[in-house]
Amino acid sequence: MNNDWKLRAAESLATTKIQHHHYERAVNDLFNALAVALPGEVVVIVGPSRVGKSRALAEALNLLVGTLERGNESPVIKIDAENAGRNGAFSTKDFMRSACEAIGHPIYGFAGSDDPNGMKLAARIERTSEGMLRSAFEKFVVAKSIQYVCVDESHHIEYIQGGSKNAAKVLDSWKCLAHKTQTVLVLVGSYRLLGLLALAPHLLGRQRPIEFPRYREENPDDLEAFEAILTTLSNQLRLGAERQDLRQWNELLFNWSLGCVGHLALWLRTALGRIASRGLSSLNRETLEQTRLPASQAAQILAETLQGEHDIKASPDREAPEQSPGYPSGPRLTAKQSKTSAKPFRAKPARHKAGGRL
Repeated sequence: MNNDWKLRAAESLATTKIQHHHYERAVNDLFNALAVALPGEVVVIVGPSRVGKSRALAEALNLLVGTLERGNESPVIKIDAENAGRNGAFSTKDFMRSACEAIGHPIYGFAGSDDPNGMKLAARIERTSEGMLRSAFEKFVVAKSIQYVCVDESHHIEYIQGGSKNAAKVLDSWKCLAHKTQTVLVLVGSYRLLGLLALAPHLLGRQRPIEFPRYREENPDDLEAFEAILTTLSNQLRLGAERQDLRQWNELLFNWSLGCVGHLALWLRTALGRIASRGLSSLNRETLEQTRLPASQAAQILAETLQGEHDIKASPDREAPEQSPGYPSGPRLTAKQSKTSAKPFRAKPARHKAGGRL
């Protein structure tokens, strides 16, 4: 069986930027927030996992300062906040090592031609104190006229030894770094970042988080936009019968992607891999059901998302929603957790009082 089209479709799903309403709005919000931010200030974007936050930031920065065109002369650096320390913890020294690598520091940023495996560089960094690495990074930020320091996956700092209290100290130290270097600090993370920001004294009241939301079933415009996304993606797939498209499975795809395009694209790529390995000629519902998220994972992601949506919109005195339980048959919101119990893609019939139709 020829799998060429399946591999091409999977590659296209992984690399193609899917234009849709929430993505375009997030890019616009970020562009304007970055444009008006002053040196030393902080811009924050949060949202569910795999919603497209990192890609939206990259596009906003490219529109603002042309990061892609300027290459090594870009006024932007991006650092991933990895929990790559001992026992999977977040390490502030390891973060500064990553920062020096991201900026291309001449001493601590990359291995020389005589160090092909990077062993000399690793030994040099091991001998260097965290304070020295930070000082070297800060000076090079100024020397290179960096304007934006972006920290992706910022919520990973919660894995630092000592928990949230020490994570808040890290956020405060990053704010100090931005002030000292006169750069704009950009934090990208899941909704969990909101709770950490609330614990950081230097950041309280000094940033207004931008939300990149998922598509939600209680919003008819969101359902319409999601159907448009399915139509766009259908053009890259083979679905068997002529004129079929992904909209015929809209409710399945909406519920198990949790309204996030990133989850949807990963799901479809996984399904393409499955039909390639099974020798099938087209995508079908059975394959989609076999490759969807396990219910336990979907429930966990949804619970975190619901809490985050509450935290970013609720007033301080409002009670938090109950944590979502496991969903044995799927990740659907219950009527108590959502504003409406209406099911996605099903019109709600209008009701009229007796004698009111005229």
